[in-house]
Amino acid sequence: MADDPGLEELLAYLRDHRGFDFTSYKRNTLSRRIDKRMYEMDVATYSAYIDFLEVHPDEFPQLFNTILINVTSFFRDGEAWDQLRESVLPGIVRARSEHEPIRVWSAGCASGEEAYTLAMVLAEEVGMAAFKDRVKIYATDVDDDALAAARNGSYPLTAVAEIDDAMVERYFEHVGGGEIQFRNDLRRNLIFGRHDITRDAPISQLDLLVCRNTLMYFNAEAQGRVLPRFHYALKPDGALFLGRAEMLLTHSDLFVPRDTSHRLFERVSGDARILPDLGIARSKESDSGVHEGALRDLAFDAGHVAEIVLDLDTKLIAANALARAGFSVGSDDIGKPVRDLEVSYRPIELRSRIEQAFGESRTIHVRNVERTFPQGDPQYLDIVLSPLTTASGSPAAMSIKFVDVTRFVMLRMDLKRSNEELETAYEELQSTNEELETMNIELRTRTDELGRGNRFHDALLASLTDSVIALNGRTEVVLWSRSAEDAWGLQADEAVDRPLAELDFGLPMDGVIPAVDAVAAGEVPESSVEVPAHNRRGRAMTATVVVRPIYVAARAGV
Repeated sequence: MADDPGLEELLAYLRDHRGFDFTSYKRNTLSRRIDKRMYEMDVATYSAYIDFLEVHPDEFPQLFNTILINVTSFFRDGEAWDQLRESVLPGIVRARSEHEPIRVWSAGCASGEEAYTLAMVLAEEVGMAAFKDRVKIYATDVDDDALAAARNGSYPLTAVAEIDDAMVERYFEHVGGGEIQFRNDLRRNLIFGRHDITRDAPISQLDLLVCRNTLMYFNAEAQGRVLPRFHYALKPDGALFLGRAEMLLTHSDLFVPRDTSHRLFERVSGDARILPDLGIARSKESDSGVHEGALRDLAFDAGHVAEIVLDLDTKLIAANALARAGFSVGSDDIGKPVRDLEVSYRPIELRSRIEQAFGESRTIHVRNVERTFPQGDPQYLDIVLSPLTTASGSPAAMSIKFVDVTRFVMLRMDLKRSNEELETAYEELQSTNEELETMNIELRTRTDELGRGNRFHDALLASLTDSVIALNGRTEVVLWSRSAEDAWGLQADEAVDRPLAELDFGLPMDGVIPAVDAVAAGEVPESSVEVPAHNRRGRAMTATVVVRPIYVAARAGV
């Protein structure tokens, strides 16, 4: 149903009438979750669901909870939080003066556990007093109900079961009823508000931005809008903390990994890099007796990515060790125009991009450039052309870096394959579920039919005035009618599943069993005998016993 135009109509309705814009969410995810809620409410089509929402406004919160799935917890993915505390927060604190504010944004905070986790780790890092004085945590979401719960800061005791007891005592207060609440004096440092990260202006001047397991719900276009906003929101040395299910491999122009396994990223600074004037201090010696120019050459040559540098005439003026080894650039090529070198056209044409970078005074990125080594192994490169300027802002040279991103591209390919395999498995599972649902519907129908048949059968037996007893092939009682109960004073639960001959009631079996055996053996089609008997009150009577076969269940009947 993901391509059903009715889905788009429903999304537009939610946006226009309730202010929830889900049009940027992945359609497969949306349709699956909305279909689940529609099935629970026994609504068959999207248009019918719109009518249902108009009549039942209390359905909106249930639908939004189904779509947003506000699943969160304190210190979710604990190893990632440990890494944040050990490798990121100390650097943020050191980089700020003693009284400078520390600003943090928890985007997609749901019911608040993540925001309060941030409060605890920051208070542990700077101290309780400094936390109250310096730290501001902005926590936002699009779900008003979740925000209301987050502002209150109350949670069941089970929610903090995995937190160290001493930390619970420091940051929470018992409020009774099996509930615990984040300290009121610390909650003042958290500001909760409604915010749509795909549409609203970002909070700015942030030291840390936390958005965990939220981006994964958006399509590529929406992520392309959100990530530049995150880049703008952070200070130049700010950090971004994502969830375990999210990657930023396709946005390395905005963020670079600091710890990929724990989804910690650093903000990439602006396009132009400012360098000291290239013409000074070439003859000045350092204390070691080595010219500063030679020291800079040594540092450049030890770079971890291949890099060449061109002058304003696009002549080669430097190439580090990795560039010389990997791109057929030798010391004899220094001073040659780059157009005369193989690197200008292999693995990609560079001359037009060099002109563009110089002409527009901005960095040019060329991503995922593929080249193949003689042995057949592929390599993927991000090529970055950056104009270099002097301290006064005058153009000086051009840096061209060749960043090997093969590992990330292969990981992305593996991830894509895994996603495709998971999607296939999901579709197969969904198909199986649909088949099971069909079988369940058929089973329910048959059960209903059987129930109606049983009720009819019971009513029919109850309406008979004659005593009816049914036996199986072993002459065990399988049915003892209500009239039989009234006639002989023996209840059905006392007779069923017992041999007829063993029952003690007013009908003598020595005159009945031979007739039953004859009919069961097929010797006669039916038999009728009269025997002296006593009813349940002990009154003597003559009983007429008619024995007929029941072919439907292959049982003899009395």
